[in-house]
Amino acid sequence: VTIEYAGGCCPSFFGTQAEADLFSATSNLTVQNNSIIQNSALDGLVLDQAAAPAVTGSQFLNNDQCAIRLLSGDASWQSGNLGNTVTGNQTNGICVAGTLTSNQTWAATGPDLPFVLLNDLTVQSGKTLTVQPGVQVRGKSGTQINVAGALNATGATFTTAAEPPAPGTWHGIGFAPTASPSVLDGVTIEYAGGCCPSFFGTQA
Repeated sequence: VTIEYAGGCCPSFFGTQAEADLFSATSNLTVQNNSIIQNSALDGLVLDQAAAPAVTGSQFLNNDQCAIRLLSGDASWQSGNLGNTVTGNQTNGICVAGTLTSNQTWAATGPDLPFVLLNDLTVQSGKTLTVQPGVQVRGKSGTQINVAGALNATGATFTTAAEPPAPGTWHGIGFAPTASPSVLDGVTIEYAGGCCPSFFGTQA
């Protein structure tokens, strides 16, 4: 299928405002076989609540904001969502922000499909974010990851979304005094340290 030129202000899908070509609050959805999501006034695909649909072999083209957006802290992008193409969107990636209210695993599902922080991301106390090898997490200007729960990352890269990259273009990662045991194994963290982040009440 092709879904295009939607995303105008201000639709409400089952009580949620989402300006997108395609909105889903369910995992009972499959998007496949060269489906095209394009030319939205805002986002291509928006996932809400605990949605984790199967999305494979599809194209997200020329959307005015995000190719894909995880709107809620329960929505997730499946590790089997492979073969997708993102081109010409303002943000070519999976946009995330807000508070993760469930355990999440971020997997590498394509060389050009990073997770992109639109605003600060908080891992809620008692919850765990697992970032698998090969994942790129890119922070927009002034964004940061606040870990009140746990962050376990192996072989991942946490970097800036700025082009060209430059030091201080995002704020990095901070762990709360009460954070759960976490492991950073073979990760790269770069281009952070910009003025003036506050991690759990401390400027650093």
